[in-house]
Amino acid sequence: MELLYIHVLKVLVTRSHKHTFYFNSHPLDLVYLENNKLSMAGDLVLFTGATGFVGFATLVETLRHGYKVRAAVRSEQKAEIVRSHPILKDIKRDQLQFIIVSDFLVEDAFDAAVKGVKFIIHIASPIPSAEMTGEDDLDALMIEPAIQATLGVLRSAQKANTVQRVVVTNSAVGLIPFTVIAGIEKTDTRFGPEHRCDPVPSPYMNNTQVAYTASKVLALKRAEEFIKSERPSFDVIHIHPSVVLGRDELVTTSKALDSGSNTYALSLVLGRRDENAFPATVTHIDTVASAHVRALDSDVKLDTSNTEKVLGIKQKLFEEMTVDLVGQYLELLRKEKGQ
Repeated sequence: MELLYIHVLKVLVTRSHKHTFYFNSHPLDLVYLENNKLSMAGDLVLFTGATGFVGFATLVETLRHGYKVRAAVRSEQKAEIVRSHPILKDIKRDQLQFIIVSDFLVEDAFDAAVKGVKFIIHIASPIPSAEMTGEDDLDALMIEPAIQATLGVLRSAQKANTVQRVVVTNSAVGLIPFTVIAGIEKTDTRFGPEHRCDPVPSPYMNNTQVAYTASKVLALKRAEEFIKSERPSFDVIHIHPSVVLGRDELVTTSKALDSGSNTYALSLVLGRRDENAFPATVTHIDTVASAHVRALDSDVKLDTSNTEKVLGIKQKLFEEMTVDLVGQYLELLRKEKGQ
């Protein structure tokens, strides 16, 4: 099944406005393309999820491309985590600002944050944690936050009348049936941005990972329903990476690095046995970050044929992902041992 090939670019991009999708036959090498002139360095981007693995890497990439960023964070403590990071020490003071949105789920939560922005990159969404179990209220912890935060961003963008494009982080699991992901169902289907699926219903097999897949399916569904019913003036692009690997610049210990999606690769390197299969569809964190930023770019043209050409991103292979990740892991171990 070609979905399980490792060495292809695992970033899927869907665009929801006129419900038009473009893709080629290469498995999982799919992208929406457009030739509207949109972006310029210095444009203001509202950004959510800056304190997460994918979010921080994308924030850094956004700033490096010259955009101004208004990061919506839940507390001043969260803002300081980002603001004080050494990797941002050379960022101009006026290029990065913060706005406190303590609860992303309340009505009109993003109304103040979205004022005057041209673009939105919405990455914040719940992911399973070590403390979460299948006995928890997964609707309250996973499903509703994913849906309501996305809809909240879109509603505020519509009221602002300045937003031209919203880029939303989803996941490959938002397009592919869980039975296929779990290996229960065999198929030769090449899944792409035109595919949709139904989520596993509540209580999601009392499994946090199943609830996560359902949150992505439902958030995409509700966003597309919003586009269809409200017909906003801005574009909405959903980006669907698979399992993301690579350096996590926010972690400070080897234990923290050995968590989340990175634990898959580190388990192989450290010789650990896992009852779960290793995901064969992986993508480098740099690729995911670049895809988000390039999705804002006016140079993305309609007549190109694949993701690497369209987004101008040189894909990294699994070996490179592992080298980057293990390099950081060893750096952290040396620091912890005082070497």
